[in-house]
Amino acid sequence: MKEIKNKGNLKGKIGQMEMMGLAIIVILVAVALLFVVKFMIMKPESALPVVNLNIKANNALNALVKTNMPSGEETMAELLVKTSDPTDTVSFDLAEQEVIKILDASNLKECYKLIVNDVSIADKTQGFEDLIASSSYFISSEGVDLYEVKLYLCKK
Repeated sequence: MKEIKNKGNLKGKIGQMEMMGLAIIVILVAVALLFVVKFMIMKPESALPVVNLNIKANNALNALVKTNMPSGEETMAELLVKTSDPTDTVSFDLAEQEVIKILDASNLKECYKLIVNDVSIADKTQGFEDLIASSSYFISSEGVDLYEVKLYLCKK
């Protein structure tokens, strides 16, 4: 009779081990589903829009600096160099008007800021805090002076 009792006890232990194994599998599947749901709902923010806006700012700045003025005598780069002279307000006003006219005619009309040597020439960034800067564009004048020009666009 003792043999029969041991066989019955062995079956109970095997059943308990199967139930524990099943419980461990259920827990592992639940944890895996938790991670899947977390990563499906909370997708990481892509850097692609920022890179595209940076490329757009670089292209716009290159085009702007190489633009010929309506008079045909000088380029925008030469006019921007003149704006660094604090006594030449005529050049500053002309540069501001031309920059606004050119950038408003493009698809950048909502939000931009042009800076030459830390002096803002045209600023339409009111209410926007998240700005993407173009790479610096350096203009040399008379072989010695370098003027840094940057265009900032708003991240929407």
